[in-house]
Amino acid sequence: MDFQIEGKDKVLADTSAEELRRMFEAYLRVPATPRVLPTTVEAPADRLPKEAQSARLWALRKLMSSEPVIPTFSGVESWREEFIALRPQSPLSHPLGDLPLIVLTRGLNTDNRRREVAAEFAALSRVGKLVVAEQSEHEIHIYRPDLVAQSLKEVVEAERKGIESPNPINRKLGSNRCSPGQRSLRGLSGITMSQQLPLR
Repeated sequence: MDFQIEGKDKVLADTSAEELRRMFEAYLRVPATPRVLPTTVEAPADRLPKEAQSARLWALRKLMSSEPVIPTFSGVESWREEFIALRPQSPLSHPLGDLPLIVLTRGLNTDNRRREVAAEFAALSRVGKLVVAEQSEHEIHIYRPDLVAQSLKEVVEAERKGIESPNPINRKLGSNRCSPGQRSLRGLSGITMSQQLPLR
């Protein structure tokens, strides 16, 4: 998640509370503009089945015609604090222990900083894996549903193998030790049509 801070995109975890406060103050000074309700489904939602497109258009119009929902400063500040708390304190820190984890990140309209943040999320688990969904924008579940489904399958299989093992995966949060029966996601079948980045 990122915001426009002083004309530049900045991820929320890298934003100070003061920067966030100034951004909100500037945002609230801008008069609200009347909303124009959409009449057609735009990309990438036009990739969905026709029935899903109709449901999405109805829901979007319903949302936009209701009272505008503006996140409060305190709400976004709580998100910022959570992102910072989740960020590993060092390359050797894995707050999620050996929990099976795959982080998907888009391959289009991105930059190195966004990929670094995604890699940091993948590093929350010792067996985490980062997968770049090439030819995908933010809505990876729409651009690459096959990749999302394959990732879910791998995580479920890794979890089942860990549970069935005589020595289940050690999920002690923050633990630096691995049990003998631990399974690594990197040992499972690779995801095709994607770029897998090694974690630091």
